[in-house]
Amino acid sequence: MFFFFPVLVIIPVFCPVVSVDQKHSVLVGEFVTLQTGLTDTQNYDVLRWKFGPQHSTIAEVNIKDGKVSTFDKTFTDRLRLDYRTGSLTITNTRTKDSGLYEIDIIKSSSYTIQKSYNVTISGESIKHFSVKINLFRSSLSVKERDSVMLHTDTEIQYDDSILWMFGDIVIVSWSIYKAKRHVSIYNGPDGIFRDRLKLDDQNGSLTITNITTQHAGLYKLQITTSRHTVNRKFLVNVKGESVKVSILCIFFTACG
Repeated sequence: MFFFFPVLVIIPVFCPVVSVDQKHSVLVGEFVTLQTGLTDTQNYDVLRWKFGPQHSTIAEVNIKDGKVSTFDKTFTDRLRLDYRTGSLTITNTRTKDSGLYEIDIIKSSSYTIQKSYNVTISGESIKHFSVKINLFRSSLSVKERDSVMLHTDTEIQYDDSILWMFGDIVIVSWSIYKAKRHVSIYNGPDGIFRDRLKLDDQNGSLTITNITTQHAGLYKLQITTSRHTVNRKFLVNVKGESVKVSILCIFFTACG
């Protein structure tokens, strides 16, 4: 006599883990950073950013190869990727940048975490219902060929990150990771900032040395912490023998 016993076969199915949508609203010309929430990408293999209804890949971090790549010509060198966290920054935003952004955080063939971000770029004033906004204005004058410091007025903490921009061009990216500071300083268009930029390693303030008229313009600062994001603008006007700096500081602090 033969006995047949039912056998339960379990076939693993690896489905993506999908997070709740996040929403971001900024003005045209500003920059926006889409945070992944990761503090260490080394636990994953690939981070892939996608945009639009076609889910087109626009940027990718390949952890194994140590490569950071951007693909979509629509953004014309306006995308910046943080290798440490995988966060994506879109600079000089335009209305056509509005839409759905997605990231696939891939761990080999075992699982994929998906996050989505609804981004709205507006040319008009934006009402923020979940943030407190405080405005501060001040000015500073120095002589041409002297140095000028753009102050963050804060102390940088563990896992904070800083992005300095001149117009729409990133000139300094700075972060603290595993108690180590990681700084990238760029020369800017036509190398106008070569050997002129100095960053305070305690508070992230930026000093421009031997300043001239070609350094006049709008400087933007974004400080991202685990608690809030701070955005500031510094308008530097160089006239003859003096430099005038007008500062518009906007603090975005998440409400409880």
